[in-house]
Amino acid sequence: MHLFRQRRPLVVIFAVFAMLLIGFQPAAAYTVVSRSGATGPYSLTDAAAPFGTQGATCFYGTSSYKLVKIEVRRPQVKARNRTNGRDSQSVGWQFIVQHQTPSGTTWATIYGSTFVKATAYDNLAASFANRSWVAPADPSGRYRLLVVIRWYTPGGSSTIEGQVKVRDQYYKLTWNGNPVLGDGSCLQDY
Repeated sequence: MHLFRQRRPLVVIFAVFAMLLIGFQPAAAYTVVSRSGATGPYSLTDAAAPFGTQGATCFYGTSSYKLVKIEVRRPQVKARNRTNGRDSQSVGWQFIVQHQTPSGTTWATIYGSTFVKATAYDNLAASFANRSWVAPADPSGRYRLLVVIRWYTPGGSSTIEGQVKVRDQYYKLTWNGNPVLGDGSCLQDY
């Protein structure tokens, strides 16, 4: 008993330290816009800190300070777990760019990428790469992203079994290597 009383303060300190560490972990901040059908596990990296964990990066010209392109972070998508064995199915994703004019209050879709498809397993996410969109020569207003993820009927890649659409919350704005945190969109200039 005497030994436990001596170690109790250490146990309490360790527990408080562990709770503080867990409390400061970045949380997924994307917003689910819609969901339909049968979907499997997925996640997007979209956090306020540290830099590099935002859902997208906005790149600005070094001399013009204008938006040049947006790089969209790939989602991690797994197949639905349908059996006791290892399940697989085709999954796909696209990104949608929405624009808001400087004086506007609504968002309009201005671009939709093609769907990229790959095979996913219930224990292994599909192998996707980040994608990017080139901004217009004279950007105006604000730009934000939606990510659409699809699960296709097993054995094919054309019939949609389920879909989820999410909106990134955090954007890293980068000019000449200098990053700042965006407020849910990319601005027309840095």
